[in-house]
Amino acid sequence: MTTRNHPVRCISKTLAMLIVAALPGLCVAQTKPSAVEQLTKIRIEIIPERLTQYAAQGDLVTVNLLIDAGLRVNSADPIRKATALHNASAQGHLRIVARLLELGADIDARDWHGVTPLIAAVYAGHTSIVQALLQKGADVNVVPEKAPTALIAAIQTGKLALVDMLLAANAKPAMPDGVGQTPLSAAKLATRHDIVGRIEAALSLRPQ
Repeated sequence: MTTRNHPVRCISKTLAMLIVAALPGLCVAQTKPSAVEQLTKIRIEIIPERLTQYAAQGDLVTVNLLIDAGLRVNSADPIRKATALHNASAQGHLRIVARLLELGADIDARDWHGVTPLIAAVYAGHTSIVQALLQKGADVNVVPEKAPTALIAAIQTGKLALVDMLLAANAKPAMPDGVGQTPLSAAKLATRHDIVGRIEAALSLRPQ
């Protein structure tokens, strides 16, 4: 007597074979450790201090893990009130700056002295970071309570390229900082005649 394969049984067998073949991939997806588990394994606390620390160190992998584990992108150091964006900007880590901005970091966040990430980047002379922050709309005319403005910070670093960049972004050439120092007085104090000339030229166009 000849036996024939039943159509339903054939389909069931094929389906079972497909499921078995897919099981290894399913197991890998299910057993992948979470961000919390990965950080726990390498003994990194999920606290704001670690986020700002690893941003300063340029460790994008750990920065991503900490945010994935639940830290807010604008979490700040409890003492200095600096955010991860402050530290990444100050240390010149462009990839981390870009990632933090992508995640919604406050581009004009202020630390305990009123310094913004832009001012921190200017202080450190990181032209590429300054340019990136300006392109994303950073406020160039913030007046910190206990620190120079971005333009005065650029003058103090002695980098004419930064001065030009900030003036092109509508930095106010007559605006004093929190203690009353003006860009022109800062340039004269630094005895940088080229920068003095640049500020005077800007003042002739924009006295205010």
